[in-house]
Amino acid sequence: MWLRLLRAVLTFALDASETIRGFMVADRPDPAGFWQAISPMLRQAAKAGRPVRVFGEMVSLQWDASLIDAAVEVEAVWNELGAQYPFSLLCAYPAQPAACAHQLDA
Repeated sequence: MWLRLLRAVLTFALDASETIRGFMVADRPDPAGFWQAISPMLRQAAKAGRPVRVFGEMVSLQWDASLIDAAVEVEAVWNELGAQYPFSLLCAYPAQPAACAHQLDA
């Protein structure tokens, strides 16, 4: 039973920090670079015909690096990907609330 379950699960793992470095240009996300990094895996996972779940921590890492605008832009690109590919995005956010005035609008 356990072995069958493992064979039925298609898993991809990317290092969030490395992935961010691959699509950021001058502290701003390049949407085309983001799509290039993420969409091939979403496409392959969607072809498997099972629900696709993505655990993402890139937005949180950008937020922690005070790249608030970049974090919001990456959220928007995830939403664009969601219109193209069926997946559930599960995000990791710190439990502490935004502390700085410039973070409150995000």
